[in-house]
Amino acid sequence: MKRLSLVGLFAAFALILSASEVRPTPALVLSSGAADLAVQAQAAEPQKESMQTFEGKIVKKDGQYVFQDSTGRDYMVDDQDKVKDYEGKKVKVTGRLAVATNTIQVSQIEAVQ
Repeated sequence: MKRLSLVGLFAAFALILSASEVRPTPALVLSSGAADLAVQAQAAEPQKESMQTFEGKIVKKDGQYVFQDSTGRDYMVDDQDKVKDYEGKKVKVTGRLAVATNTIQVSQIEAVQ
């Protein structure tokens, strides 16, 4: 008898829900394919970091120029031609750090004393 009561209660609840006017907004309804595309598009966007200033020096390691900060940590640089004339020199680099690739997108570089 309790089992029949639970089934009846569930049926009544389902009927109430189906009769209500609550409908999801179109922005919240995504097919699985559209959701996958949205996630892929977001992952493909480059990280939009703000401009930063870094001080350290340019060194050559394994045939590549890298920026090395005062703690000895190395960062890849996106434009080898911009930094090659500063090898071994203390510099101030202005650019964006792409954290995922540990690469500085160099906007400006200048030697410092």
